[in-house]
Amino acid sequence: MAVSIEAFRKAVEQYLADNQGRKLDIPMTYSEQLKGFMLFNRLRSNIFVLPTVHQFPYTQLGILLPKISTTIMQDESLPARIEVYCASSIAVRQAEELKALMRSCGIELEIFDSLQLNKYKQFEDIFTEGPAEFTEIDEASKMLFGMLAEGSNVSEIKSNLICSIIIFLLDEQGNLTAKQLREEAEERFNHEIGSIEQEVKFLLQKKRIERDATNKDVLKLTKNEKAVFQSMRFESKREEAAFHQAFISLLKSYGIPDASKLIEQLKSLYVESCEVNIDSASSGVDEEKRKEQVFRDFCNIIKGYLKNSETTEHFMSDLRDVCMDNPFLEKIGASEMFLSLYRSSKLEQFINSKKKLVYLDTRVLIYHYCQLASRGKGWPYWNDPSYRATCNLTSLVTKKNKDIKLRISEAYLGEIAGELQKALRTAWFDEKVKFSAKITFQTNNVFYNFYLYLRENDCLITEKGPMKFSQFVQSMGFSNCAPESSSFIKDTKKSISKQLMLLGIDIMPVGWKDPHLYEETKMEWDLLNNSKTYQKSVSAINADSKQLLHIMSQPVEQDGKECEFYYASWDRTFTKMRDWLLDKSGKLHNFFIYNPARMANRFALSHFKIDSKCITHEVFFYADSQFKLRQKIGSLFDHVLIPFFGNKDDEGLDLMNLLIDIQDKHMSQHEPEIGDDWNDEKLPLESVFDSIKQSLKGWHCSENDLFRYLTDKKNQVEVTGIFDNAFSAISKKKKYDAYIIKLGEQMNSYKQSKVKIESTVL
Repeated sequence: MAVSIEAFRKAVEQYLADNQGRKLDIPMTYSEQLKGFMLFNRLRSNIFVLPTVHQFPYTQLGILLPKISTTIMQDESLPARIEVYCASSIAVRQAEELKALMRSCGIELEIFDSLQLNKYKQFEDIFTEGPAEFTEIDEASKMLFGMLAEGSNVSEIKSNLICSIIIFLLDEQGNLTAKQLREEAEERFNHEIGSIEQEVKFLLQKKRIERDATNKDVLKLTKNEKAVFQSMRFESKREEAAFHQAFISLLKSYGIPDASKLIEQLKSLYVESCEVNIDSASSGVDEEKRKEQVFRDFCNIIKGYLKNSETTEHFMSDLRDVCMDNPFLEKIGASEMFLSLYRSSKLEQFINSKKKLVYLDTRVLIYHYCQLASRGKGWPYWNDPSYRATCNLTSLVTKKNKDIKLRISEAYLGEIAGELQKALRTAWFDEKVKFSAKITFQTNNVFYNFYLYLRENDCLITEKGPMKFSQFVQSMGFSNCAPESSSFIKDTKKSISKQLMLLGIDIMPVGWKDPHLYEETKMEWDLLNNSKTYQKSVSAINADSKQLLHIMSQPVEQDGKECEFYYASWDRTFTKMRDWLLDKSGKLHNFFIYNPARMANRFALSHFKIDSKCITHEVFFYADSQFKLRQKIGSLFDHVLIPFFGNKDDEGLDLMNLLIDIQDKHMSQHEPEIGDDWNDEKLPLESVFDSIKQSLKGWHCSENDLFRYLTDKKNQVEVTGIFDNAFSAISKKKKYDAYIIKLGEQMNSYKQSKVKIESTVL
């Protein structure tokens, strides 16, 4: 997000004023030398203050500060203290290097970057993405943003980076629980991850991590993975050291000093050249031109040392060889290229432009109740996977409450009351029969399982012994603890409603315009229910039918914003019933169904505003070695971003609109049958584009041939027909190769006809 120097300067002034700072006038004698600086008196001493919005402050400050130090040292009346406020981030090592440089001149330097400043209220409007108006985003960009937020290519890269950080943290800190790992990863990234359940599951399956033998909550590296990681860590250090050594040797051979400074300048230029601005008219990145620009810019720096153009050319030729022989800079560049995509202000607008209305099923809400009961109690974290997933989701919603709103259907209040009623009856059995004295008492009731966990961990001790379940229920805010009472359900629903209102969760009344469709839905659900081993009650089917119809008939726009509807549940029958209703009625709209872990992961990873300094060379080296990350990032750019979004001519917008509509119709949001698969499904459009790009060479066609064919309105019917059939096959888990082949044949025919027409004209 671009920050204006005027707005940032005002924020810095306000921050200093709020912290006992008094602004002074810059001495007129030095107004030119100190241009951009401010002078403040704070804590009984004067300081120079420099606000900067430069994207790469290290490069700027490396040039500016030595000049300022000369001015300060020439006049003892000037303060020898400088505070720099950066609107972007700066690596700790770079900041320390600049401080050491200024200390050598007798000047005290402090640097505050965006990661530190965004914690203060004065900078909220600067760094927090506000409700900016969602305007002037063309359809091609919308499609691109959809892929960055939800596409599988990018989701896989994000997951690979998280997996690598998990491995890095376990090697660095030893044994950690999943909760500790997520918190440590979020601190390292300075970004909410939401959930790492999928990544942990993947790493367990691949035998890279394992659970501790004595404490199953604790995760650690396997013996083999520890050896692999240590080996790769050594290799990453060797690779970095080899590059530095080769670079320093080259400088020495040409008699050039300032080796460490020039290395950092080369890195900064390389990082800067890799940054992709997708807010600009084109997102294309020409690899060769990008590299050439780096060398041209660095050449200008070297000219100042060598003073001879021919010698400079020889040096640059040798430098190219050094860079080509060692992939160190390439890995820095690949990381920056991917992460820079998420600095787009328009992408943030796109993600935040839609209201996300999340409906919770009965079980999810009960887990949420258990989470709330734990607040401020100092109880150990319940390491139930479903509880963990729910906590991750609700915590994420709490932090991003402007984007996401929790809801529950009024029809489910009775179900929650019924679950509490069952728990109280179970407790009577457990307490009276003392069955638990022989074997561990087992139940699938969430309320009672949570109570058992706390009781077994001695968290519910009173003067008269362990707290009874009825007492525990009262502590959760329920007044009626007599399950056989005639008013139990009514009283409990009232208590639930009161609690939900306090939590800001909306209770949605159910109602629909077509009672006949409700009856048909119940009948169809009953047929599906009879085919299952675990069967729902009639009341549960009624409540689910009401919930389903309610979600699908809600207005798709509220308060001028488009709405996205989500259902958080582990119930897979909802997916089949949703699809049945979409075929049954054209008046209902689609919605997304995810279990809490996948939903939290999807919400958190749609934003991925991670500073590239968080992905150190060691981490990226591991990610590249184990997951081929450079190859995946290259594929993302080569197969999707450059050919299909590099050209946003108006003539292609009609086609983009059509394809978006077709994709929406066929969008597959089914939960994988195996549960939480760590790799998201591909969007249909992404899959087809990727296949087309890989087939172009075999068809002897260029990207220009493809673009001309796709955007010619004469081909619109056949193009949309091919994409429609391909999307349909993807949503049904079938092959779509035949449709890609057909598109190639049609395109070649079109290309040949154009050649004949052009030759005739000539």
